[in-house]
Amino acid sequence: MIDKASRSYTRRLMEMGAEIYECPDTMIHMKIAVIDNELVLIGSSNLDNRSLFLKFEKDLVVPDTRFARDLEAMILHDEIEKSIRIAEQRSSRLQQIVTCGAAIFAPIL
Repeated sequence: MIDKASRSYTRRLMEMGAEIYECPDTMIHMKIAVIDNELVLIGSSNLDNRSLFLKFEKDLVVPDTRFARDLEAMILHDEIEKSIRIAEQRSSRLQQIVTCGAAIFAPIL
């Protein structure tokens, strides 16, 4: 159900220019964002009210160009090479209904 709920956001993210990758047979809970090769956001929160204020999850913000560059190189080498890039795909009406139905529960998953 979590996978279906997350799929409801991928189309919109890809329309905004995001590249989304999946690691087959693996679940990585940590989130990493390298922003404009200058800023790194790393942690476990989902950047929503529940994660930040109810579950007290925290993230580390590192405003360091060198660290951002090194971390991006590590991600590209270690993770992206063994991941599969998600391409926008046409889905059946039933798949769309299941995905939208799962998205309703996304805030509590």
